[in-house]
Amino acid sequence: RHAAAVLLVLVLLAAALVTVSPQVQADITRWVAEQTGNVLDFQFRGDSPAQPIPQYQITALPEGYVETERTDSFAAGNVTYKNSDGDMILLSYTYMHDGAHDGFILDNTDTMSDIRVSGMPGKLILSTEEKNFNRILWIDAAQNLQFTISAAADESVAMAESISLCNSTK
Repeated sequence: RHAAAVLLVLVLLAAALVTVSPQVQADITRWVAEQTGNVLDFQFRGDSPAQPIPQYQITALPEGYVETERTDSFAAGNVTYKNSDGDMILLSYTYMHDGAHDGFILDNTDTMSDIRVSGMPGKLILSTEEKNFNRILWIDAAQNLQFTISAAADESVAMAESISLCNSTK
C-alpha cells in the first residue's frame, strides 16, 4: 500500500509539472526513443529550425586525435577526428524537428544503459565487437539538439561533456 501511495504521488507530481510548465511538456513530447528488435530509433517533433545549426566540437579528445573533416547542413553537422593510426571518432548533431530521426542498428552483444551528460538524458551503447564503435547519444532539449559520439575510445562520457561551440572554417 505504501509503495502504491508513493507511486500515485509521483505520477500526480509529474502530471502537475507537465500541466504547469510548458518547457517540461515540450521536453517530454519533443522526442521518442523506440527499440524494435535490434533497431534503436529516435523520432523528433517540433518546429523546423529558424537558423542554421551552430558548429560544435569535442574539446577533450584522446591524445593524438585531430579534426580531419567537417560537414554541415542547415539542420545537422558531422565532425570526423582521426589519429595517426587511422582510428576515428565521429561527432554528429542535429536539430530535433518534425521529420528528423536518428537510428542505430544494435548487435546482439551490445549493452545499452541510460546516462546523463551534463545533466541531460542520454544512452550509452557499448559494443563487445572489436571493429564496432561505442556510441553515446544525448538530448539537449534547451538547445533543441540531439548529439551522438561514435568511437572505439573509452572516453565517451568525458568527450560528450566537453562539447562546445566552435568557429571552425574547415
